[in-house]
Amino acid sequence: MKAKYLLSTAVLAVLAVLAVEPAFAQTSDQLSSSLANVGRNIKDTPILINYASYIIGTALGVTGVVKLKEHVDSPGNKPIKDGLGRVAAAAMFISLPSVLRMARGTTEVGTDSADFIHVNEIDQDFSN
Repeated sequence: MKAKYLLSTAVLAVLAVLAVEPAFAQTSDQLSSSLANVGRNIKDTPILINYASYIIGTALGVTGVVKLKEHVDSPGNKPIKDGLGRVAAAAMFISLPSVLRMARGTTEVGTDSADFIHVNEIDQDFSN
């Protein structure tokens, strides 16, 4: 039974490789142009993420305030956790573009990148 299972799995793997073989047969020119096209199309993705996070954060903030008002009107029926959770999630979504910009800024290498100094330079600064 186990041998039959292994044989059928091997046959399926071979068929899968044979089915996708034409996709692997691209020339390097086609592959490089395909990668360049992906690079051009993906450059606007951070802007879309920013817009989506601002919209989601604003919607969560508004619904969080509404839930907090419902809690104030009827504390026994509406728990405060619903409103506070939505307000906290709104704050996270609204701050997401800034956090992503900071993360992208720390990974960039250029003229504004960080410069490390040696420990003996620090000692000289304190001894003077």
